[in-house]
Amino acid sequence: MKTHRLIQIASVLLVVLFGAQYVLGMLLNFYVDLDGVDIAKGSFQDTLDAGFYYAAGSGGLLTMHWLNASILLFLALTLIALGVARRARWAWGHGLVIVLTIMAASAGGAAFIGYHDDRLSMLMAIAFPIAFGTALSAAFLSFYRQD
Repeated sequence: MKTHRLIQIASVLLVVLFGAQYVLGMLLNFYVDLDGVDIAKGSFQDTLDAGFYYAAGSGGLLTMHWLNASILLFLALTLIALGVARRARWAWGHGLVIVLTIMAASAGGAAFIGYHDDRLSMLMAIAFPIAFGTALSAAFLSFYRQD
């Protein structure tokens, strides 16, 4: 399969999975209560680590949300690799923006689990439209550019 076709597939999958991530995030916001979770101990890094472990192992919606974010990160890294292989700067540039925003949103989400601070939830809310818009742009460009 040609590299350009793989870039198209990765870009479209990113858009679809970002839509699923949005739905999962809204369901989490409405139906999952994290008030009983008390993992904020030690340094910020310790709390961040505990938040990631809790999200990965708690089961249900939170674990699906975490797993989907992991798949999104893998696809964005794949987009970077394919863009470099194809020498398509637009593809790896879009992939890099998506990776950075996913990392910021993931850190905000893990810290939110530990600290229950709405500002950390806002980090997810700000990072999501940036990443989603970048994925839409990459999907659009993948069908109109041949480099």
